Amino acid sequence: MTSTRVQQKATWLRIYLELKRARKYLQSPGSSLGGVLVAAKRTLEHRRDVRLRIRAARHAYPALPIAPAKDSFMLVRIIGNDLEPRHRKGQSFDNASFILDNEPAFPDCDKFWIVNRIADRDEEARIVRLLEGRGQSFVRIPFDLEAYGRIAWDIDRLAAKQLRFSGKSGQSAELTPARYETLIRHSKNRYLMNNNGARNKALEIARTRAKWLMPWDGNCYLTEQAFRQIRGAIEARPYLPYVIVPMARIVENLALLDENFKPPAREEPQIIFRADTTELFDEDYAYGRRPKVEMLWRLGVPGPWDRFRDDPWDFPRPSLAPDAGLFHKAGWVARLDSGRSHLEIGKAGFVARWSSRDEAIVDMIDRCDALATAARLDPSRLVFYDDAVLAAVSQGNDVELRRHLETAASEVLARARHTDLHQAGDPARLRHVLHDVTVLALAAAVLGDQRFAADAAQWIRTCFIDTRMNPSRAKQGVFELGGLHFFLDAVRLVERAGALTGRDREDFRTWLGGYGKWLATVPATEFGKHGVLSDLQRTSIAMFLNDGATLARVRLHARERLAAEIAPGGSFLNETSSRHDAMFALQGWTALARVLSAVDDDLWRHQAAEGQGLVTALRRFAADIGRQDIETIDRDLARPLLLDLACHDPATPALDVSPGRSLFHPDQGIAPFWVWRRQ
Repeated sequence: MTSTRVQQKATWLRIYLELKRARKYLQSPGSSLGGVLVAAKRTLEHRRDVRLRIRAARHAYPALPIAPAKDSFMLVRIIGNDLEPRHRKGQSFDNASFILDNEPAFPDCDKFWIVNRIADRDEEARIVRLLEGRGQSFVRIPFDLEAYGRIAWDIDRLAAKQLRFSGKSGQSAELTPARYETLIRHSKNRYLMNNNGARNKALEIARTRAKWLMPWDGNCYLTEQAFRQIRGAIEARPYLPYVIVPMARIVENLALLDENFKPPAREEPQIIFRADTTELFDEDYAYGRRPKVEMLWRLGVPGPWDRFRDDPWDFPRPSLAPDAGLFHKAGWVARLDSGRSHLEIGKAGFVARWSSRDEAIVDMIDRCDALATAARLDPSRLVFYDDAVLAAVSQGNDVELRRHLETAASEVLARARHTDLHQAGDPARLRHVLHDVTVLALAAAVLGDQRFAADAAQWIRTCFIDTRMNPSRAKQGVFELGGLHFFLDAVRLVERAGALTGRDREDFRTWLGGYGKWLATVPATEFGKHGVLSDLQRTSIAMFLNDGATLARVRLHARERLAAEIAPGGSFLNETSSRHDAMFALQGWTALARVLSAVDDDLWRHQAAEGQGLVTALRRFAADIGRQDIETIDRDLARPLLLDLACHDPATPALDVSPGRSLFHPDQGIAPFWVWRRQ
C-alpha cells in the first residue's frame, strides 16, 4: 500500500472515530449529518493546529524569561460553604483536618488556604482556629451579610410569561422548576459561593511565589505518588503552560492512606497554571453552572462537558483562548468524602448529585436571604404609617386633622356601644373592625387619650383572641383582611400604650402566626388578579412576627408577580375593562411598596425586564382617569395613588395632588388618615 493511501486511510479513520464520538448529537432534534461532518472537520483542523502550536511552544520555551526558574509549586486550597443536602455539614472542616493530618509535605511546594465567604460564622471560626492552630498560611474572604442583602434576584433574565405567577414557568423542558429557582438566584449564588472569584484570588496569591500555580478546591487531596507523577510530567514538558489533573471522587478518606490505592480518575479535573499565563476564571459563572468548565472550554480540554446541553439562559460558550490546546494531563487528585456517598458513586449518583446540588444552592441562598432580611427588621416599627409624622401631629401640627381624628374616634366609640363586639368577629365585618381599631389607635397615639387605646385593645381581644376568629375558612376572609397592613400598625400603637397585657400580646401573635401559616398554603394563583393582597398580608405578618425567612420569600414573590401581572405599558394583564379594578390593584401594590420600604426594600423603583413597574402602572392609571370614554372615578379615591405618582416619578407633569379627604368608608380599601403614611 502506498504512503498516500496509508495517509488517506488514516485520515478517514480519524473522521470515522470523530463521527462515532459525535453520534449522540445525531439523536438530538435539529441535528444533521452535514452538521456533524462540519463539526468533525473543524475538530480535526483544530487538533492539527494544536499540534503545530505545541511544536512551536516547545521550540520557544528555552527563550522565555520563566524557563530558567526552578520548578516550584504553590497549592492553594479554597474552603467554601458546606451545602446541605449536597454535603454533610462540617465536611469542609473534617476534610481540612484530614489533609493536615495525613497529606505529606511535597518538595518545592508551598501550601496555602483561602477561607472563602463562609456564611456560617461559627463554622468559619472553627476552620480559622484549625488553620491557625496548625500554623497554616491563609487569607479570609469574608461573607458580608449587608453587601449580600443588596444583591437582587435575577428575575430580569426571564420573560414575563416564564415567571412563577404567569402560570407557565417550569412547564418547558428547558426551564424545570429546579433550573428556574437556581437561575433567578444566579447573582446571589455568585457572591455567596464565589467559586471563580476565589480561584482568581488564588492565582493572584501564587503567581509571584511559585512557577506552577494550583488554585484547587478545598477538598482536594494529593498522595505522594500522585504529586511525583505531576512533577515528572511537568519536568518532561515544561513548555506546556497548563496541566490538567483528573479527579477521583472518594467515599472513604482512609483509603488514601494505602500507598497502592489509585482509583479511576474520571471526574471534572483540577488545573495547574504556569506563572506566566494570563488566563483568569470568568467570575460571571456561578456554582453549579460550569464555573470551572468555562475555563476547560477556553483551554480546549475535551471531556463530557462538551456534550452538556446549553439552555437559552446560559452564557454563550466562550471562544478558545490564545493558548488553547497547550496543556497535558498528569497524575490525579482525590476529591475527599462529601459525607454523601450515595451522590458520589455511579451514574445514579451523578444524576442525584445535580438535583441535590440545585436543592442545596436554593436552600443556602434562602437561608442567607432570611438572615439579611431579618437584620433590617424591627417588629416594633410602624410599617405603613410614619412614626415621625405621627409624632409631629401629636405635638400640635395639623390642628384641623387632629379635630377630625377626635371626631372620628368618638363616632367609633358611639357605634361600639350599640354593637355586639362578638358580631364584629364575623369575617363579613372584618374590614370595619380593622378600620375602626386603627382610628382608635391613631387617636390614642396622636391625641394622647388612653380611653381610645383601651377600647381598641378590647376590640383586638374580642375579635382576634377570645372568639378565635378564623377568616381562613373562606377565601373571602382574605379580601376582608385587606387592611391587615395598617391594622397591625394599630396593634403596635396599642401595645406601645400598654393597653394589651403580655398574655394578650402572646395570644394575638399565636392567632396571627396561624393565619400566616394558612395563607402560605394557598396556591399562588388562588386569588387571581388580587394575589398582591396575599403578598401584602404575608409581608405585614412577617414584619410583625420578626420572620425574616417569610419576608425574604415574599419580597421575591412580589417582584415575580409584578413582572407577570403588569404589562410593559402599565396595564394589568388580567384586569377587566374597569378602571376601578386597576385602582384597587394599585392600592394593594402601593401599600406593599410602602410596607417594604420599612426594611429598605425599594419596590417603587423596581423594573422588570420589559419595563414593568409600579411607576409605569401609576402613569397609566393617571392617564386613564383623565379620559372621557371610560367610567368616572371619584377624584378623592384616586388622590392617594396620584400622590404616590408625584412622589416617585419626578418626570410626571404637575398634578392636582393635594391630600383631599383623609377618611373613607372601610369598603373603599384606603387606610384611615392615609395622609400620615410613609412615603
